[in-house]
Amino acid sequence: MEFGSILQSAHQHHVAGRFAEAERLYHMLLQQRPDHAQVLHGLGILAHQAGDYATAVDYFTKAISAEPSVSAYHNDMAVTLRALDRPREAVEYYRRAVDIGPETAQLHNNLGNALAATDNLVEAESEYRMALDLEPAFIDARINLAFLLQQQGRLDQAESMFRAVCSLDKSSGRAQFGWANVLREQGHLEDAVVHYELALARDHDTMSTRNNLGLTLTDLDRADEAIHHYEFAVTRIANSLATPPTGEFANLHLNLGNALMARCRVDEALESFDRARAVQPQNLDALWNRSFALLLKGEFQSGWPAFEVRRHRPQSAPREYSVPEWNGQELSSKTILVHAEQGYGDTIQFLRFAAVLARRGGNVIIACQQPLVRLAAGAKGVQRAVAFGKEPSDIDFQAPIMSLPLLLLRTRPETFADPMPYLTAGPPSIPIPGEEGRIKVGIVWAGNPKHPRDRKRSCPVELFLSLADIPGVSLYSLQLGPQGGDLRQPETGTTVNDLAGSICDFADTAGIVARLDLVITVDTAVAHLAGGLGHPTWVLIPFSPDWRWLLNSEDTPWYPSMRLFRQKMIGDWPEVFARVSDALRLFVERRR
Repeated sequence: MEFGSILQSAHQHHVAGRFAEAERLYHMLLQQRPDHAQVLHGLGILAHQAGDYATAVDYFTKAISAEPSVSAYHNDMAVTLRALDRPREAVEYYRRAVDIGPETAQLHNNLGNALAATDNLVEAESEYRMALDLEPAFIDARINLAFLLQQQGRLDQAESMFRAVCSLDKSSGRAQFGWANVLREQGHLEDAVVHYELALARDHDTMSTRNNLGLTLTDLDRADEAIHHYEFAVTRIANSLATPPTGEFANLHLNLGNALMARCRVDEALESFDRARAVQPQNLDALWNRSFALLLKGEFQSGWPAFEVRRHRPQSAPREYSVPEWNGQELSSKTILVHAEQGYGDTIQFLRFAAVLARRGGNVIIACQQPLVRLAAGAKGVQRAVAFGKEPSDIDFQAPIMSLPLLLLRTRPETFADPMPYLTAGPPSIPIPGEEGRIKVGIVWAGNPKHPRDRKRSCPVELFLSLADIPGVSLYSLQLGPQGGDLRQPETGTTVNDLAGSICDFADTAGIVARLDLVITVDTAVAHLAGGLGHPTWVLIPFSPDWRWLLNSEDTPWYPSMRLFRQKMIGDWPEVFARVSDALRLFVERRR
């Protein structure tokens, strides 16, 4: 049989899926003509289809060398380089394929994908638009462009394009997935769930779809449904021979752990975080969330060391100073700079350890956020407090404030209240209106809206206003920030004395709290302030609590004067307020 006939037969076997016979014929031809471009290209395609990308690259290189003017050879080389995660090299081969021609929508689309993989988003967008100019109905290019627009933050344009694709091709699960991602990013979580479920129904049942759906359901306080989707994806991967991307698979376990934490299934969450670590040992988010799970369980001996992982996360790392970090050595007459971390509440909570350092002979200087300076200056054991940027140079040691429990070996909860109270309130400077003989109750119903858990921990002001109906009670708002405007809505009436306008910093708030009978607050910095003053404080805790409130109990080792009111069901604040109302009536009766 002639060479051409054998080559045609090899191609026919290849197209028909009889790969072994095609390969046999290609190798037979290669013995006759080792530099035949079509034969080398055919063997490259077979190697690629078998997943042997290195061999495919070798064959494509030889085919291109033998016949460099064939666009398909450059395109197929680029496809294989993409499979090897070598997108920059792929870009060059796609460019050559385009230059050789003929130009096709598919080529421009492929080049756009490679450019996007190298973060060259402007050129990638141009290639996708060229593809659509050549073939306006090219669905894949439309979807790729929509994903690119989302990546650039052009959410309205991306949403419009995904919507259009789904109208043109109602079977496109990938477009539904992309649309859901945009809706999630826009904050339209319920709508996002609908489109993730449509993606699943349209055969886009990928790890990413299940993962993103789980994240959205968890945000919607539908953690049980999220757990189902995470576990489904984990089980399917475990039963598959395919190896999933390491980072994505680790994050699947991480997100499952987070959903389990939302249901207070802490031991199971720890197992998921450990699986994430097994897949990707340096997954910092898994290590970080694992530390919270340990602390929430009250396992401080292992929890404090685990909490040190925050130092390696850019978003939680403490400030750095040039002086040595204190590691527990003798402090007699030494000056130690303790620097605040994270939120106001974290700083206030951990200020208690300044007194322990002072008892060891240290001269304690606190560096913190400006609104905390006056409060911190009056805390037990603090010699001086300064705002960030005004730290003195004559210090011997420095320490991040949230590392102090570990450095001071405070692993037993009964040691947390030493000393108590550790905050002091200055002389009264802000007038507090109201009738004598009434119980004065300070209220805070919302935290920092930028806090990732704020939607779970904050609650409607109307529930707090209902407490004003209890005979003998006067309410005083300590709420700062934009949520303070909730009181000025016409429907709220005038049942609350709003003190926000008189408050300039936390020292002002402390002065007010000291003259109230009780503070009722959601989980905010004011809770720590009132607790640190040793003042009667009731804190309203969401079903899945922050680690510091531990599990189940109504009291807390951090603040002996504090009582916790926990949600019994996710999001059920009315039931919490029913108990608060009963407790407040009893509080009023006992004060008469």
